[in-house]
Amino acid sequence: MQRNLLAGLAAATVAAVLLAACSDAKITTPAGGGGTAGGAGIAATGTGRVTGTPDTATVNLGVQVRADTAAAALDRANQGAAAVIDVLRRNGVDEADIATSNLSIYPVYDENGQRVTGYEASNTVTATLRDVDGAGTLIDATARAAGDDVVLNGISFSISDTGEMMQQARQQAVEAAQAQAEELAAAAGVSLGELISLTESGGVTPPVPYATQADMGGGVPIEPGTQELSLTVTAVYAIGG
Repeated sequence: MQRNLLAGLAAATVAAVLLAACSDAKITTPAGGGGTAGGAGIAATGTGRVTGTPDTATVNLGVQVRADTAAAALDRANQGAAAVIDVLRRNGVDEADIATSNLSIYPVYDENGQRVTGYEASNTVTATLRDVDGAGTLIDATARAAGDDVVLNGISFSISDTGEMMQQARQQAVEAAQAQAEELAAAAGVSLGELISLTESGGVTPPVPYATQADMGGGVPIEPGTQELSLTVTAVYAIGG
């Protein structure tokens, strides 16, 4: 009888290993044995994916000017940046969501690099806009305030609160890992035991910046699209008796 039992376990293990070669699930040996006979276990992975619509836009905008003197260039850049910031404030953007991101001034040389022909100054701010629907109109308003000196370096979108999305993705991932482990156990002819370990990886796809131009004839077209949050879990189960 003992010989038959050993032969049955060996056949189950071979079947499980063959199945593991075609999937992310596998028969494994967790550290410490996990309380199973011989330390054998069943490892499986599951991924949960949830998409959401961004509710926050982050823009980097300001002015870049050129003048004969450094003082004149800096003064004009400061005036333009002040006009941009004033528009943001008057349209409800919180002080905490406006930050100077670049302030620079440097000489401009002739084509031979020998003589200074002027000075270029830039002053830009990064603004977090929490009204995505109104972002295009607001960007257009700042461009009008800055005039021909305006620069718009890009825009990115994000989801301010991903807590609920994380919860949904995590639930999906755990269920997928458990289902995979059950399939593997059934194919190997063994029962699925208790959960030994569970690890998680993944997160929200980082926002992608999109370059755009101010449309002086109306609001800038803004399309936030969707963002995906994905989580992957790895679960290790004991082999049941």
